Amino acid sequence: FARKKVLVTCSETIMPRAVCMLEDKGLSPVEWPMISLGVSDGVAQRIEGLERRYDAVVLTSPVAVRMFFSAWKGDVRRLPEVWTCGSGTDAELRKYGISSDLMPESDYSADGLVAKLRREIAHVKGKRVLRLRSSKAPRAVATALRRMGATVDDVVLYGNDPVVRDDVPLPKVDAVFFASSSGVEGFLSQYGTKSLSGKEIYVIGEPTRNALPRRLQAKAQLMPLARPEAM
Repeated sequence: FARKKVLVTCSETIMPRAVCMLEDKGLSPVEWPMISLGVSDGVAQRIEGLERRYDAVVLTSPVAVRMFFSAWKGDVRRLPEVWTCGSGTDAELRKYGISSDLMPESDYSADGLVAKLRREIAHVKGKRVLRLRSSKAPRAVATALRRMGATVDDVVLYGNDPVVRDDVPLPKVDAVFFASSSGVEGFLSQYGTKSLSGKEIYVIGEPTRNALPRRLQAKAQLMPLARPEAM
């Protein structure tokens, strides 16, 4: 890792944290965000007064927590239960003075949260739930909750859009760092797999690695910079 130049493809939202972590590893980060995150139009009005209409809110990443509190301006003391998918999201909640009411003990992922909820199905049935997610996130959590007997509103809290750099060549680097599957998709759609030839690949989490073409997955190195859901 001795001063290798690493292209960092994560969004501006988490770029400072990713850069600091890579520098701590002795790497030289080159900021090159491939995705852009932003609160969806009209969502502030959509979630206003949610504390009177829902029994629980589902947030499954630290980014979702930050986006939520940038859009919702209510009193945190009146929030309904908050269900999360792991300690990274819970740590972000604590910055706002609250903590998770329900989260998995392990398997910090949306699947882990669904498994936890199935074990707590008596607590879920009949609940009015607001699921807040990114535009790229699947609807699987909302679907699972409905099957458990909850009434669910599935709302896109923030957009996850590719950053397009027409005719801008990639900087010369030794490695590429991906923190999400959407970052992988945005990078490959613009630069193709040949751009990764001869470069090391660093990823956060198995979902990110699995977004790579199969022949590159074995090459990708998992970096223990943070829990996967923290990015």
